[in-house]
Amino acid sequence: MLNKYPRSSLIIFTVCLTACMTKMQVDHVKLGNEYAKDGLLREAITSYKNAIKNDMRRYQATRNLGIVQVKLGDYEKAIENLKFSLLKYPNNYQNNFYLGEAQRALGDFDNAIYSYKSALNVRPRDFNATKALAWSYYKIKYLSAALKTINEVGKKYVQHPQTLLIKARILLKQNYFSNAEKLTKKILRYKDKTFHPFALSILGDIQLQSGNPQEAEATYLKAIEKQPYLAGALFGLGKVYNQKNRFTKASSYLSRTIHLKPTLTEAYFEMGKSLENINPRKALVFLNKFMKRSAGHPELADKNNLAIQKIRKISRAILKRKHSEEKPKKYSQKRNRKRYTNTGPLLR
Repeated sequence: MLNKYPRSSLIIFTVCLTACMTKMQVDHVKLGNEYAKDGLLREAITSYKNAIKNDMRRYQATRNLGIVQVKLGDYEKAIENLKFSLLKYPNNYQNNFYLGEAQRALGDFDNAIYSYKSALNVRPRDFNATKALAWSYYKIKYLSAALKTINEVGKKYVQHPQTLLIKARILLKQNYFSNAEKLTKKILRYKDKTFHPFALSILGDIQLQSGNPQEAEATYLKAIEKQPYLAGALFGLGKVYNQKNRFTKASSYLSRTIHLKPTLTEAYFEMGKSLENINPRKALVFLNKFMKRSAGHPELADKNNLAIQKIRKISRAILKRKHSEEKPKKYSQKRNRKRYTNTGPLLR
């Protein structure tokens, strides 16, 4: 019976059938997972979107898409997708953890805390979720809860550099300078130098707050020598140079800080301070940005009041300069008119 059909027709039919079957068998979720595993995040996003479009394991694809979006910094879309997949996976560790990561990145610490706690209910004492929860408590100034949380890490991670860094930050905030300093110096004795720049940055903060800007400057410079894009150390140098009235240098470091970490509210105040005598109009822009960002943060109330005073002072100075520049122009125009009318008759 097969002899009735030409051989070429059979080949075309076989190729088409194979192509159709291959298309039907493509598991876009699995393919997306493979891409994500290899670090090809944008390709992974395309695969997950194809899975959602074809209604293939929709909730799983949406969850994985949200996780990849967190890694790419697309936090708002990530939250939308992870909340949707949470309907199907309320007790899934990854779903809750990455939702917390996206919320924390956008400064929504209350919801991030809830998400991290949900993740820890699934995996108690998980190191990543415990760290993130402690940092979130730290950010809302709930220091006792932050310290309690980080102390609950498993035995395996008690002496981990990241655990010690978080503890040092909390102790510094509580003004326990010597205890915080001991922890940073302990990290600096570790053979693994990965966390040395962060320890140096905290040590610089301790020295600056203890009233030793000279030591702090040297420590911050060591930190950025090891890691040039460390926002904390760059910000520290900006504050040091503001204290020393080296405003041009301060503004250079603060500009880099804001570029790397635009969510660091205090950097806008320090930038305004450094530009006050260099570029008053630009200083006003940064001080006004600080005012908007610091609203609702009681710990920044003192700087808020200082910012208001500086805004008024700079605005008055700008107005005064404007008036002084306008007066000579009017005077010179008047003199020119007199000179023209006086010389008129002589020209005749």
